Amino acid sequence: MSTARLAVRRRGLALGPFAVRVRWRALLAGLGTTVVLVALLAVSVFTGTLHFEPDRVLAAIAGNGNRVEQLVIVDHRLARALAAVLVGFALGCAGALTQSITRNPIASPDILGVISGASLCAVAVATQPSLRKLFGNLPTGEAISLAAMLGGLLTTALILALSWRAGFDGLRLILVGLSVNAIAIAGVSFALTRTEDYSAQLAMRWLTGSLAPARMSDVERLLPLVLAGAAVCVVLHQGLARLRMGRDLTQLLGGRPARIEAVALLVAVLLVAGACAVAGPVAFVAFVAAQGAMRLFGTAGPRPWPPGCSVPRSSSAPTCWCSASPASCPWVCPLVCWARSSCSTCCCEPRGGPVSDTLLTTETPLRLQRVTAGYGSARILHDLDIEIPAGRFTSIIGPNGCGKSTTLRVMARLLVPTSGDVLCRDRPIADLRPKDLATELAMLPQVPVAPRA
Repeated sequence: MSTARLAVRRRGLALGPFAVRVRWRALLAGLGTTVVLVALLAVSVFTGTLHFEPDRVLAAIAGNGNRVEQLVIVDHRLARALAAVLVGFALGCAGALTQSITRNPIASPDILGVISGASLCAVAVATQPSLRKLFGNLPTGEAISLAAMLGGLLTTALILALSWRAGFDGLRLILVGLSVNAIAIAGVSFALTRTEDYSAQLAMRWLTGSLAPARMSDVERLLPLVLAGAAVCVVLHQGLARLRMGRDLTQLLGGRPARIEAVALLVAVLLVAGACAVAGPVAFVAFVAAQGAMRLFGTAGPRPWPPGCSVPRSSSAPTCWCSASPASCPWVCPLVCWARSSCSTCCCEPRGGPVSDTLLTTETPLRLQRVTAGYGSARILHDLDIEIPAGRFTSIIGPNGCGKSTTLRVMARLLVPTSGDVLCRDRPIADLRPKDLATELAMLPQVPVAPRA
């Protein structure tokens, strides 16, 4: 009869065949942050202008207080404290999501113009009676909150529409967002100068960003949104970790970058819109929270992927060297394909002599058949045929612009050819699931930004 023994290791705990990795810095930082948060909540609820004994505060929270205690302690103090936690979480989570999908620390919702767009719609409803009538009999505060949420969604749709150019690009999104942010801020100023004093004061109070008007009903509306956003973040955490290393590497590792970006951006916008509907446009929380948390917990991002590449799995692949090394040929492609290629200008043999017959198999892990591919209307590859058997290295050599990188992108399914077939172990590569393809083929893409460590 075997017995399981609990083993404490430097980076985790092991119980028989099961092991859990523990990041002690993150664990201690999380415990410390939780203690500070609970202490601040206690101070917010138990102290104030009106003094109540601690037992009366607890009785009011449990629902056994009188009308004054319920009004002051629950409807004001507790509601504001809980709203502060939810609004802070929503803004911090939204900032982390936008910074992850764009791989840029300045890409927060307030910099991208989402909060400014929400403010513009809210100010327009507060200052223009004609727009106020569109919300029917809703109270003014609820109408402004609803307008802020709709404004955040519409602004995001506008930013995406203007930044879309046959795909998603983080830098282009930031530049368009900065422009939309400036236009929205100018629109807010224009609306305030063209309205009456009372409407301007109402709009200015909302633009200040405050938890003073927050009530328990606002907490009840924001709580489901925050819980749903947190659940989506838990589901997407692996995809977001891959996405920090670039879209190409995410796809090569079996992820779906377009789906991850779309879901993460939608969740970020909904969280920001919900936070603005409760507390108004609170600036710089989304911008600073993610960066501060990453430095406090030591989780700035995943480790860089180890240098080098691999190809379709083969147990018979020998250690090879390329006879045309980068030092001897200035045109060599920085990425290397394995095995022999019919279009290659050099072939490889292992150091010390030719490969034995037992290592050179007839299997062809990767094959291109009459492939034509390019970018837009420009065709780079024309009816290209390549066979790459197992057990060889192949270097693709040629001048700039001849199609070396394009060929590798087609092989890795990063670029869809206009015609022809790409076969991985005699199966069309387009029919393979991303995770199945990731177990057969990998590539180190050419990216301008190194993964964050």
